[in-house]
Amino acid sequence: MSRLRKRRIITPKTVAVTPTNPSDVHPATEQFTATVTNVHGTAITFPATCAGTWSSSNTARATINQTGLATTVSAGTTNINFTTVVGTSAAKGGTGISDATPSVYTVS
Repeated sequence: MSRLRKRRIITPKTVAVTPTNPSDVHPATEQFTATVTNVHGTAITFPATCAGTWSSSNTARATINQTGLATTVSAGTTNINFTTVVGTSAAKGGTGISDATPSVYTVS
């Protein structure tokens, strides 16, 4: 009989996005990372085993893919945000936690 391993669920407490407030000249790309601190104070850099979503508040200025790579579209600013899920997934009743201060990405 094989032994089943229990999967440990990471419960996030805070989220921080880096770099903080970068600026680039279009056309450009910028790699963002999200560091989630769990309730025990341990930092987990994404991508990791927890689910999470990157977003741009103004996709007319920059888009961001799910690996955290932002691509400029035109001059202006946008907020880059990372939201992770408490538990295994939002579909199973998890609640989202986002960075308190999104990174403001300025494109010129």
